[in-house]
Amino acid sequence: DVGEAHPILANFSKSPPKCHRICPGRYFADMSLWLVIASTLAIFDIKPPVNPKMGVEELPKIKFRSGELSHPYPFKCRVIPRSEHHAKLVRDLNAIA
Repeated sequence: DVGEAHPILANFSKSPPKCHRICPGRYFADMSLWLVIASTLAIFDIKPPVNPKMGVEELPKIKFRSGELSHPYPFKCRVIPRSEHHAKLVRDLNAIA
């Protein structure tokens, strides 16, 4: 129901349950994020960096931050268009924006 706490969030003890409401735009946000990730993966190859001394791809060492939400520290990678056609799509989009 509109205006009521979601059952999963009703047991929080720090604040009254009425303060925890589910975002009405959550489905739009989830779908938008999914579309951005799917589009990026469809257009680009995401590859490990090339070691300049050896000339071969080298997987980066991935480390994560600790805490309630675990995020990786920045790491190097290469983001390359899958083809010249895909590169043209990106250039055309940049020209429009």
